[in-house]
Amino acid sequence: MASALPVVDVQAFDVHRAGQDELADYYQLWLASYHDWSDEPLGDYDTTITMLRSPFTTFGPELHWAAYHDGHMVGHLKLSFPEEEGSTLSMAKITVHPDFRRRGAATALLRNALPALRSRGRTTLDAWSLTKGGPGHQWAANRGFTPVHETVMQRLAINDVDGSLWDVPAVPGYRTISWNDSAPDELVASYAAVQDAIQDAPLGNTSFRYARWTIERVRQAEAARREKGIEQRVVVAVCESTGEVAGYTEVDLRRKDRALQLGTAVLPAHRGHGLGRLIKAQMARWLRSDRPELDRVLTTTASSNTHMIRVNHQIGFTTTRTMLVVSGSVDALEEQLNQGGQQDIGGVG
Repeated sequence: MASALPVVDVQAFDVHRAGQDELADYYQLWLASYHDWSDEPLGDYDTTITMLRSPFTTFGPELHWAAYHDGHMVGHLKLSFPEEEGSTLSMAKITVHPDFRRRGAATALLRNALPALRSRGRTTLDAWSLTKGGPGHQWAANRGFTPVHETVMQRLAINDVDGSLWDVPAVPGYRTISWNDSAPDELVASYAAVQDAIQDAPLGNTSFRYARWTIERVRQAEAARREKGIEQRVVVAVCESTGEVAGYTEVDLRRKDRALQLGTAVLPAHRGHGLGRLIKAQMARWLRSDRPELDRVLTTTASSNTHMIRVNHQIGFTTTRTMLVVSGSVDALEEQLNQGGQQDIGGVG
């Protein structure tokens, strides 16, 4: 006889007002589940809670729910709401403790989140960063989600790589400039423009679209990072003839032991000269020179973006796993949940 399903209590989870016991539960949940979607070690408690409370702004504001059994957190759902005009997309990340999979926790979390999706006019739900073939992928297939995009996770073990890989010659007609905190006033307009080149990055069949960059948005993002004490480093290639930024790469340094590679892009008119490799190599050299505690740089690249994958390999990155983005209709999900199905496979979604 199958064992009875546990009673799961789902509540909204306010990450800023949560008490120490609740945050400790959240950390233990991540310790148990983290390797479903990453080969990297989970950060310590303080780092993990900082990441929870200071998320990346690319995907818009967030709401959280938690599933409890006997007073302990056994599941967590984060919904992100991209803010670009007319967006009907929400993005989900579901985490369920391995001991509570196939027992209805993910189902209960999603059911409780449906009103928030409806009230914000979201008709499509994506789940990102599912390991291909992993528990999250299996759960998503059971819930009717279909793969719409594939990426690879890559790692640069910055202290182990032969530094000669970063001896990339200068590109005639261009110079490189580096900064943290704030873009120089004379470059901020063209820096905003080059960030919009990320619009060309492959996104498969996802409905996600990057918000447009403006000078105002750049300055707002910089101010938000300063307020949260987050360092972001930028290396750009500047065209000598125009004085404008032609390409950029940036990393997030909110963790002491690792950097997260964010955007890298080169304007179409300046591609084919090796600028991407040049600025990424300079970034790696800069990080190694003054961040001795840093041991890795992590990045995610579309599987179809063979050029960027090759550039990353040329400067020492290795590919660690393949990830999926899956997508489903909120209408179809609601219909399925209302049919009363309880069995699910929880994972990191």
